[in-house]
Amino acid sequence: MIRSHHLIPCLFIIFQFSFSQELPPVTSFYPETYNAGDQNWDVTQDEGKRIYFANNKGLLEFNGQSWRLYPTPNQSIIRSVLAVKEKIFSGQYRDFGYWTRNEMGTLEYTSLMQQLKLVALEDEEFWGIEVIGDWLMFQSLDRIYIINESTGRVNIIESETTLTEMILVDETIVFQKSNLGVFKIDGGEPKLISSDPQIVDQVLIDVFIKGDVWYFVTQTNGIFEMNEGQVSKSSNEINNTLDNRSIYSAQQLSNGMYALGTISNGLFLFNESDELTYHLNQSNGLSNNTVLSVFEDVDGNIWLAMDNGISLINQNSKYKVFYDEEGLLGTVYTSALYNGTLYLGTNQGLFYKDELEGFSLVAGLEGQVWSLDLIDDQLFCGHDRGTFIITNTNQTSKIADQEGTWKVKTVEDRPDLLIQGNYNGLYILENLDGSWKLRNKLNGFDTSARYFEFTSTDEIVVSHEYKGIFKLKVTEDFDEIEEILKLDVKPSVHSSVVSFKGAVYYAGKYGVFKYDAQRKEFEEDSVAARLASYSPYVSGKLMVTDDGDRLWYASSDGLSYLSPDDLSGDFTVDFIPLSLDARATKSGYENLMKLSSEEYLLGTTEGYILLNVSEISTIAPWIQIEKVLNTSFSGEERAINFEQQQAFDNECNSFQISFYAPLYNVLERPSFRYRLKGLYDDWSEWSPTTDVSYDNLPSGSYEFNVQVKSGNLISEIPAVYQFEVAKPWYLSTQALLLYVVGLIILGFSTHSVYRGYYKAQRNKLLKEKEKEIEFKEMEAKQEIMRFKNENLKMDVESKSRELGLSTMNLIQRNELLNDIKKQLSEVNSVKEIKKVIQLINRQLNTSAEWKVFEEAFNNADKDFIKNLKSIHPNLTSNDLRLCSYLRLNLSSKEIAPLLNISHKSVEVKRYRLRKKMGLDHNVNLTDYILQV
Repeated sequence: MIRSHHLIPCLFIIFQFSFSQELPPVTSFYPETYNAGDQNWDVTQDEGKRIYFANNKGLLEFNGQSWRLYPTPNQSIIRSVLAVKEKIFSGQYRDFGYWTRNEMGTLEYTSLMQQLKLVALEDEEFWGIEVIGDWLMFQSLDRIYIINESTGRVNIIESETTLTEMILVDETIVFQKSNLGVFKIDGGEPKLISSDPQIVDQVLIDVFIKGDVWYFVTQTNGIFEMNEGQVSKSSNEINNTLDNRSIYSAQQLSNGMYALGTISNGLFLFNESDELTYHLNQSNGLSNNTVLSVFEDVDGNIWLAMDNGISLINQNSKYKVFYDEEGLLGTVYTSALYNGTLYLGTNQGLFYKDELEGFSLVAGLEGQVWSLDLIDDQLFCGHDRGTFIITNTNQTSKIADQEGTWKVKTVEDRPDLLIQGNYNGLYILENLDGSWKLRNKLNGFDTSARYFEFTSTDEIVVSHEYKGIFKLKVTEDFDEIEEILKLDVKPSVHSSVVSFKGAVYYAGKYGVFKYDAQRKEFEEDSVAARLASYSPYVSGKLMVTDDGDRLWYASSDGLSYLSPDDLSGDFTVDFIPLSLDARATKSGYENLMKLSSEEYLLGTTEGYILLNVSEISTIAPWIQIEKVLNTSFSGEERAINFEQQQAFDNECNSFQISFYAPLYNVLERPSFRYRLKGLYDDWSEWSPTTDVSYDNLPSGSYEFNVQVKSGNLISEIPAVYQFEVAKPWYLSTQALLLYVVGLIILGFSTHSVYRGYYKAQRNKLLKEKEKEIEFKEMEAKQEIMRFKNENLKMDVESKSRELGLSTMNLIQRNELLNDIKKQLSEVNSVKEIKKVIQLINRQLNTSAEWKVFEEAFNNADKDFIKNLKSIHPNLTSNDLRLCSYLRLNLSSKEIAPLLNISHKSVEVKRYRLRKKMGLDHNVNLTDYILQV
């Protein structure tokens, strides 16, 4: 894990004065971060810019984003490591060899000892590796192995005493035999360089040459130089500085500087004039005070293999940081360069930089300092306790007692007046006889005025992060406020207003706006809005340095600035990738001070950062795919060769792709974007993620692209991996052919089945149609039958009515005749009466009438008489006649006239009829006849 509190400064810079305490940005990595041993003995870098460490637990690899450990086959400590082309050579306990990357992107080890059938000495370890042309040199404490890998030739240089060091100097191998002297390899044999007593007993750490002079760096006695064979102790600043310190490692850097790692005293770096540039130790950034190895990578970064952990120094960074180790300063809120002295205003007071003693507190100005404003060659200090003028480091004068001065500004066309913003409004300062005094408050406005600007000679806009923006119209003499107007702008935390190039700008959570003097409102400005377009919002603090050449804006991922183009005069926006956690600024209180044309001081919570905008890199970063893992449906995972296009079975359609960019700048974090053409053709958002997974991809051809962005630069050529996911077996060519054949067969079969089916359906429909026709014919017949039955029923009803009428007529006629007959019987003239009676009797003869009645009755009640005869064949015609009358539900009284008998005779006939029918006495004769 990178510990951000270890971020500290870079190379010394010369402005108008020297900043002696600025150091390069440093970060340290600890065992819990890289998951390996605590001790690291050596460092190297391969062609892909990966960094390798000889670690207690094996070969440790770092690609800028992730760590990976490769244990040695014999599980021993690696003491030395050197990358040569595609190989990483390592030396360890009783073995040396090389590591090569296989097609899966993983390192594999090959032992040269075994390959060349060499036998190591007892407890022999290899502490040094060098290469010259085709020759490899491996150094242990007992001998040097010289190997030509192409021919397999081996030469061994034995030593009677301990070999303390092997050093490559100008294509020459130099080594020391303890107590015997310094030698070089010449023609495969050791050749003595010097056996001077001054160095023969010293442990040699390094050798370098300047001109014709040889320099020998010893462990405990400093540096010796040899000129024309004469050895003497160097009389340089290095020896004075390193007196009584134990040197363990050394490295001459590409810029001519010299780095010396010590035991217990950290790292010392000297310039070409042997002057100490800086001293790094555990208190100001290193992971440990014992430096076991120093290495400079191709980008000029210094890597330190430490007794506990690893440290990285961004020597060539455009950033330089002052880290307040003792916590003297606190958070820096403002800064100024006045009369050659650097002043810092913090939450703990006003401090000035003394070249010999560092920072000191300006007497009487303890507490919160809000602003330092240089006006007419006078330095005004806005303080929590009021307003002060700084005359020099030891002399100040208080010019206003009003508490909480945020800012002091000039008043246009009024050199005798100044305006200041305070906790409770705006105040006017007046110059009387060369002295500034508080004149008056602009009454009527009591809101905190941290940010305020003039939009005209009599109008002021004041920004408040919770209340919004107010526009104040003041009187000509600035003695009071005539009008207060609230502008239509959304309030925003950490918002601000500034004046830049004759215009007033406002920035907040909702963007950057420019004041329209005609409309007297803030309007969105397309150019200024680009300031906030680079990364998420953290602060709307706009900053303009004293010369007013750039408008600065702080966002989550860095600093952007607006500046006019020298040729066209148009505004351009540039971006410096200095993230919030890296720059450690207090949000809403960011502050910048210009030191020179391209150099700025940025106040932080732990000191300050020096940045140089002219040193922004123009070299596009480089990106590489690190590893590709393929996963099957069953969960089996395997690394694959990502340098070749491959086709995968459909069951193996999940991928995890890892990538890296070998960027080691502490303060600039790279971000990545990627896409998978064939699935997602659009780029992803930029993020620090260095791997991506794609699960259950459908069949098809794919191309994975990934790019890296560092600062404003994007890798020109994306890293590419192409692969193909095969179709599932059921979509293969063979399967498709089978499907076609099957479909043809199925088509014919289906056609035959459907033809038979439709034929059967047709026959079925024909039969159903025939049945339907027959059913309709039957319905028609039934309808005809129903009509006939209704007609018959109507006829029967008509006949029944006729029968009833006929019967009633007969009854009435017979009753009438009987009545006449009865009355005539009472007449005295018997002869005449008998004639009448005979006539009546003839009329009462019912035999003919019965036949008519029987026919009508049969028509009305068909088959009754027939059925009754079949049941009772012994019945006479008179009996049947009586039954017919009973069937008509006639009473005995009504029947008597019809039979021309008396009522009692009818009863007798009924009785006889019951006997003939054999009816029980409890059976009603009429009911029985009605049921027949």
